[in-house]
Amino acid sequence: MIWLASASLWGQAWAAARADLEAFSTGYGLVALVLLGLWGIRRRMRRRLTEIATRIGQVRTDSILLTVQALILQVLHTIPAPAAIALLGWRLTQVAESAETVKAIGSGLMTAAVAGFAFQFLRHLCRKEGIAQAHFRWGERTNSLVRHQLLWFLWLALPTTFVVALIQEQSDALLRYSLGRLAFITLMLGAVVLAWRLLNARHGLYTNAATQSGSAWLRGTRRLWLPFGMAVPLTLAALAATGYYYAALQLEFRLNTTVLIILAAVLVHAILHRLLLVSQRRLAMKVAMEKRAAALKSREEGERDAGAEVVLEAPDAIDVVEIREQTHHLLRVSIGFLVLVGFWFAWVSVLPALNVLNEVTLWHHTAVVDGVTTQQPTTLTSLGLCLLLVLITATAARNLPGFLEIALLQRLPLEPGARYATRALVLYAIVTTGIVLAFNAIGVSWSSVQWLVAALTVGLGFGLQEIFANFVSGLIILLERPVRVGDTVTVANVSGVVSRIRMRATTITDWKRRELVVPNKAFITNELVNWSLSDPIMRLDFVVGIAYGSNTALAHRIMLDLCRRHPQVLEHPEPSVFFIKFGDNSLNFEVRVFVTEPNNTGRTRILHDLHMAIDQACRDHGVTIAFPQRDLHLKTSDAVLRVSLDQNAAEAPQE
Repeated sequence: MIWLASASLWGQAWAAARADLEAFSTGYGLVALVLLGLWGIRRRMRRRLTEIATRIGQVRTDSILLTVQALILQVLHTIPAPAAIALLGWRLTQVAESAETVKAIGSGLMTAAVAGFAFQFLRHLCRKEGIAQAHFRWGERTNSLVRHQLLWFLWLALPTTFVVALIQEQSDALLRYSLGRLAFITLMLGAVVLAWRLLNARHGLYTNAATQSGSAWLRGTRRLWLPFGMAVPLTLAALAATGYYYAALQLEFRLNTTVLIILAAVLVHAILHRLLLVSQRRLAMKVAMEKRAAALKSREEGERDAGAEVVLEAPDAIDVVEIREQTHHLLRVSIGFLVLVGFWFAWVSVLPALNVLNEVTLWHHTAVVDGVTTQQPTTLTSLGLCLLLVLITATAARNLPGFLEIALLQRLPLEPGARYATRALVLYAIVTTGIVLAFNAIGVSWSSVQWLVAALTVGLGFGLQEIFANFVSGLIILLERPVRVGDTVTVANVSGVVSRIRMRATTITDWKRRELVVPNKAFITNELVNWSLSDPIMRLDFVVGIAYGSNTALAHRIMLDLCRRHPQVLEHPEPSVFFIKFGDNSLNFEVRVFVTEPNNTGRTRILHDLHMAIDQACRDHGVTIAFPQRDLHLKTSDAVLRVSLDQNAAEAPQE
């Protein structure tokens, strides 16, 4: 302690800092100007953070960019003091003529500055109405607990961290194993107290009330966090006290890395969760607005009896709940996987037992290394990597379509069919890539199995040719897109709306809400009518017959005016009415109208409206709608007529 407080130690550091300041006065001045400018606008930054917080949660104005902007402001708000200390420490380590002690002070200042920035950033993140509360929806109790507990630990951690880093750079072993070890033990005991105050079951973060809304894994393991959080720093303190100070330092460095990985994962998870939440809210609002528009349209069209006809749901309708579940599950799995990878790289160098898996050889495989064919071992590590790739592929294939829909496809000007095709192709690509990587992990490359695959392909091509034909046809449908989800089609005497396109077959929902599974091959080899492929406009034709003797000019004008006034009949191309035939019982007019309702429900409704209107208008104007009739003419000879009359006279009763 006397050595640490000696005037000569700090006098050397001050002399080196002053000499460096005189040599690089311009650079120091610019940096000081920037840091003082940031310090001067800290109050303005806090006001801006408060303004941003008021816009969070409003669907129309909320954006993930607000969170990014708030995080940048928070970093700029925290960085001036730690940056100044880190700059001073870095310059002390760069002065060539400085003594070992001066460079050690510089290293200690840099370490303390990094620790101070991390603690202060986390404290400001959890301040009242700060980013954690306003953006990430963390509870006020949680934020207050973290903020107050980090405050006292900050005053303990900064000096002890500085001393440990300073002593570690000294060549004097006596200082390292006396003062350095004492500072390290003090820091670890402070970490034990911090863990108790943050993780205890009564007042800590993971109480019963605090974990009710958390994940099932968090609720199930919350009782383990307190003993684990206290046992680790206590064990490191015991190692340092019993003479294993170097080992304790190495483990403490990995422990700090682990804590930083966990904090970074929590922050990244919160940011991505907020991104998904904003996107899901917008998507839900979009779906609600579409439903509202459809309801208003139905109301305007006078559909009072909803049960009178069957209305198919939109085949491209977005299941918001399913997408939310997929995206959140994918987010949790991805963050968990990245955390495990970080843990592996942080601890693998100090845990040789983890390398034992590389020493267990299961089999050997042939591989080409630098142009030379050699025998490479397949170890337990390779098998574990293969299983991990299979798990990642299955998770991505199950959940990535929902994430792709909400994160990318909804933002692009794509039709529902194009979005569906993109999701399907991405799914096929993920599965194919995952299978190839999994086989490569265990040494099964394409060159090893290409002949076997070729033989199996030929054999299966004869035995399962229909399945292969349907699969290839499905790929053609997705790539060439002659049929898209939502199209109204007629194929093989089947009409309806395409609701799903799968690997082997396509599902068509007909007008009776029956789901008809049609093999993909039928769409390629059979005659296909796609009523809405490139142009949603179609023509409806029907014949109206009026009685002979009716005013044809009046009838023509009535029908044409009614077609033009119908709200769903297009003006361009314009409707037309033609007198086409002198029929057996009627004068036949053909009515032609163009509409944008290719489905059966829309066609039926429009035809119904026009038939009703034409019938009523013809009644009002005295135009008779013809009906089928037959005239019967009887012709007999005179002789047969006389014989018949004589028989009738003879059979008549005599008076």
